This record gives sequence, C-alpha cells and structure tokens, in this order.
Amino acid sequence: MAMWPVHDARAMVLEASVGYGYEISPDRATQATNIMITPGVELLEVLKLELGVVGAYGAVRSGLNQDLQLEFRPMIVLAPPVIPLYARAIFSVIQPFSSADRTIAYGGALGFGVSVPVVGLGVFAEVGVLPRSVTTASVSSFVWVLEGRAGLSFSF
Repeated sequence: MAMWPVHDARAMVLEASVGYGYEISPDRATQATNIMITPGVELLEVLKLELGVVGAYGAVRSGLNQDLQLEFRPMIVLAPPVIPLYARAIFSVIQPFSSADRTIAYGGALGFGVSVPVVGLGVFAEVGVLPRSVTTASVSSFVWVLEGRAGLSFSF
C-alpha cells in the first residue's frame, strides 16, 4: 500500500466519511453522528482544496432536538507525499440556509491515511477540533468540540 493521498496524476478526489463529536468545553455533551461527502481537487502534490457537505440528524448539541442539520465545510489539506500523515484546516458554516440558526465554526484536524494508487482507493482516520459559538435560549456561548472521523477516499 502506498501513502495517502494518491500522487499518480489524479487531480480529483471524492471522500465519504462518518464523524462523531463530543463537546469538551464548557460542558461535556455528545454531538450527533454525522455523514460527510467531500469532493475536492488536488492542486499540488501536497495540497488539496475540498468542500465537505455534512448531514447530521438529531441532537447536535446534547439537549437540543433538531431535524436534519446541514453543514458546509470548505477545507485545505496539507499532505506530504512521503508520510501517511496529513493536516486539515476547516472552516464550517452550519445551517447555511437559516438566518436564525446559522453558525460559523473553524478548526483543524490531524489524520492518517493509506491508499492503493493503482485504483485510487484509500482509507483515512482523523481527529479534529472545531470551536464554535452556540446560541440557546437567546444566550450565546463559545464551545469546543472534539470530532473523530473515518472514511474512504477515491482519487480519479
């Protein structure tokens, strides 16, 4: 197996992953399990630009019952071609079509991934931190969310 990301003249990337978050500050609270589909483009051997579309259903912050929560995550991935580690800078717009519930988050993740260059398939796992401002009952607070994510990648 070769190191991820794939570097055999493939410029497009598609990832599918599952994530689970946990609020670590100021309270301890679980987040909803979410699914993310991420198309992207590899610009250089070490740089990818991606746009994650995240869907989470249920209580996104413990105690809050919500319907489907949509989230867009523009991301920049820095992945040296020699080692299977990467860093991901994340900007997130949660509930982008709702003026009342729209939330901005940002953060980063560190991950590990391997792939088979001949077919362009790979697997990855990462841990990230996504601080965000949350408003409940007209009170705004800043929370820190730790998120684990695992998935598959396909380069073409």
